[in-house]
Amino acid sequence: TYLPHFRTVCASGVEGVMAAYNRVNGEAACASKFLLEDTLRERWGFKGHVVSDCWAISDIYKHHKIVDTAAEAAALAIKAGCDLNCGCAYEHVLEAVDQGLLTEADIDICVERLLRCIVRLGLIDDPATVPLSDTPLSVVGSQRHRAIAKEAALKGCVLLKNNGVLPLRGKLDKVMVTGPNAASVDMLLGNYFGLPVHAETIVEGIAAAAPAGTSVQYLRGTMLARPSMHDKNWIYYETKTADATIACMGLSPLMEGEEGECVASASGGDRDELGLPPHQVQFLRRLKEHGTPVVVLLSGGSAIVEPEVYELADALMWIGYPGEAGGSAVADLLFGRANPSGRMPFTTPMSADDLPVFDDYRVAGMERTYRYAEKAPLYPFGFGLSYTSFTYDDIRPRSASIGRDALRQAGGLDVSVTVTNTGDRQGEEVVQLYIRDLEASCVAPRRELVATTRLSLSPGERGVIDLTVHTSAFELVRDDGTREIEPGEFELIASGACPIDRSIELGAPSPRSCRVVVTG
Repeated sequence: TYLPHFRTVCASGVEGVMAAYNRVNGEAACASKFLLEDTLRERWGFKGHVVSDCWAISDIYKHHKIVDTAAEAAALAIKAGCDLNCGCAYEHVLEAVDQGLLTEADIDICVERLLRCIVRLGLIDDPATVPLSDTPLSVVGSQRHRAIAKEAALKGCVLLKNNGVLPLRGKLDKVMVTGPNAASVDMLLGNYFGLPVHAETIVEGIAAAAPAGTSVQYLRGTMLARPSMHDKNWIYYETKTADATIACMGLSPLMEGEEGECVASASGGDRDELGLPPHQVQFLRRLKEHGTPVVVLLSGGSAIVEPEVYELADALMWIGYPGEAGGSAVADLLFGRANPSGRMPFTTPMSADDLPVFDDYRVAGMERTYRYAEKAPLYPFGFGLSYTSFTYDDIRPRSASIGRDALRQAGGLDVSVTVTNTGDRQGEEVVQLYIRDLEASCVAPRRELVATTRLSLSPGERGVIDLTVHTSAFELVRDDGTREIEPGEFELIASGACPIDRSIELGAPSPRSCRVVVTG
């Protein structure tokens, strides 16, 4: 569940890997021989350097209490293969040498890997010989980069519900924009950001994109993390005469993320409940009373478990933290200049009670991730609507039966999927291919995403896309971490969302499936 993503990145030639704060099998991740040496370097052939997460090595003795001193923690990390420390623990390396905990040879291994990185970056070479060293500062914030930022925002916003109110069209006399995130730059930027030259808020984007003759008005309406200080609120009067109300609700980095930045969080950036602040839900209830269609834009960097918001909204769009071009991108989606094609990158449960206990890391049998969950979620992994519609017409493997050796030699199995745009406008479908092991000898995922691609189709157009199910997707992972391809039957499922009933209930197209037999 946790390692394959890192293995994929390492296979692409990444230079740096960061080790985490937590323990794995009893070892602190930054001092884990299993993770950093046995897995990362020996099994995966990683040639780059490893850096700790900030202050994680200090945690080894301060909080994990695996050892008693900073020198001991530094020695553990260096011997396990953590080359660089973000923090101050490695200031005690010489103490560790003096105490016999480290040798100069131990340190040389880390230094060599770091020097290799410096050489690869060209930091000790004549700048004239280093590729891209003459790149002008003018490229920062350029039109090309801003276009990329907008494309990312367009493709990242997820339409979760639409009763027909979107896209906004026809004669619009008045659009009312409200909510604590409508004019928020903090919400755009998210966590760990560079400051853009220009950040366009949601209300700015809507004002710029509204059709001629449409009056766009804005009132904040409610606070982000706490209730308003008094009851008088003009927003409820203004929405009565609007053609649509755009309510920008949700979270912001002031409420979740790094503890030193989360000034609106009482829990240091951790979330102590998964819903919206209750006053935000009450605000939406009041807006809904006046009969004006309410479009909810939900921002955040994590799941928001609030089924009532889905019921209250006439249309609901998850916008995450959309970045510097978020206002322009969201406005294009609202007014139909662009067609939503984003998909949920995580599962949103129906209730926090559906989640496993926090300190149990087991996956199987614990309702953890879309791969093992049985209960219907609020929003499934991979789900997202469009202003058009698609059907999955066919799925065909190159071979319905293949031997294990042939599968390994080929590197995988090619599968073709046929999709038709059955709506009245151009759109992009995110074609997702899932696998199920029907005859596993031990616990295996109920379903697992193994390939995905985007397919752009005009109205009435049918497209055929080829996807590869890599050999590793057929491997069964045993309790000891070893992987094996067992002979047996597998189901391949082509779908526009996680292939469960809830996805179809929310509007996803019905999936198509086929079966493949792997022989011994």
